[in-house]
Amino acid sequence: AGFGKEVLGQKEQLGAEQHKKVVEGVEQLAKRFADADPAGLVAFRNELVGVLRSPLTGIGFRRDFGIEFAKAFRPILADASPMRAIRASNAMIVARSVGTSECVDFIAEQMDPGTQQETTIRLAAAAQLPKAIEGAPLSPPQLDALAKRVAGDARRETNWAVVAHEVECMTTMLRKEGLPPAQADAIAVTLGGTVNDLAARVSDGSQPELVKALQRSLLADR
Repeated sequence: AGFGKEVLGQKEQLGAEQHKKVVEGVEQLAKRFADADPAGLVAFRNELVGVLRSPLTGIGFRRDFGIEFAKAFRPILADASPMRAIRASNAMIVARSVGTSECVDFIAEQMDPGTQQETTIRLAAAAQLPKAIEGAPLSPPQLDALAKRVAGDARRETNWAVVAHEVECMTTMLRKEGLPPAQADAIAVTLGGTVNDLAARVSDGSQPELVKALQRSLLADR
């Protein structure tokens, strides 16, 4: 991706010149991403994911890359292009592979039905967030806050597939290794509240299509 082996392998905090290389490199990647056709997007995604999954890619590089990736790619996802949904889907796959809290946030913010009107983009984000949570070193308070955020989105969501993935996000958090009992209990309460809300919306007849999400949620909540 043009960052150089020394920068890619950096495990400690990047120096000023190394950080500059990351900023410039991500800007070039964002331009390439914005200009690519569908086949080019897939090739771009696979190239980046390959770099990010490599055991030779250091955490120092990941931290700076994640911050700059989120900054550079948010405007692309906001662009009213006919290819917006496919760009968003590929960007989410890259973001989940970074393994940083900034990229978890980048994905999560696309799940808010109040600000993201396109169901296909919310679904793409919701499908990738559990995988991003698995790979990112989120602290217990970060996980608790994220669970509450996802639950708030789920209460406003009307697409059953998106809600099902949002429940999966919370069950993924509960499986995180080393999660203290206090945060585990808080996330479990948040998850239980989401399932109860789903059940209420199905039983009162206001959103019967959510029964599919409810069925999956009850299985996941066992």
